[in-house]
Amino acid sequence: MNTGLQRRWHDDIHHVMGATSPTSQMNRKCEELRSLMPSAPLEQRVAALEVEVAKLKRKLEERETSTPWWEQIVGTFENDPIYDHAMRLGQQYRQSGRPKSSPRHKQ
Repeated sequence: MNTGLQRRWHDDIHHVMGATSPTSQMNRKCEELRSLMPSAPLEQRVAALEVEVAKLKRKLEERETSTPWWEQIVGTFENDPIYDHAMRLGQQYRQSGRPKSSPRHKQ
């Protein structure tokens, strides 16, 4: 995997697993900005907010122009016997949970 893909995978896993979600990161940044706000003059507060908005816009543009992760990993496991074995085990497990069909009676 390339470094960018590894980082995105790492971020996605941490998001799914609940470690520092984007929402909690945003809340933390908002708290940080709020702590600066009461003592700063209005112009400084607006400037700080403009910087943060510019950062968010850049991040959003990067995500919109980047190739989706699932397209980046297509073919990663091609000809990988361990992956093939894992898929077979998964299929066997799913099939084991399905109800067995009863034999039909011929008339």
